[in-house]
Amino acid sequence: MSENEHDVEEQAFLEEVTAHLPPDWSDERRNTYVQNVLTSWRKHQTHSRDELQSREKYLSTIRQYFKSQSPELYDFKQWPINENL
Repeated sequence: MSENEHDVEEQAFLEEVTAHLPPDWSDERRNTYVQNVLTSWRKHQTHSRDELQSREKYLSTIRQYFKSQSPELYDFKQWPINENL
């Protein structure tokens, strides 16, 4: 995701969050809440990206080292289907 796409996504998220805040909140309370939510959201985004990269690395490793050694294991069309399961 490019930096601009990330900024647009973050801005849309902030608009969604702030649209539901009570109007009687002070600016300080509103800012504190938004900062906490935004910090949590950024951590979640980072964690999601890291998790995706780990998964892609894992799949790449499998393709590189294991699939070439025994391709029949990865050809699901050859597996018999047990109708009793």
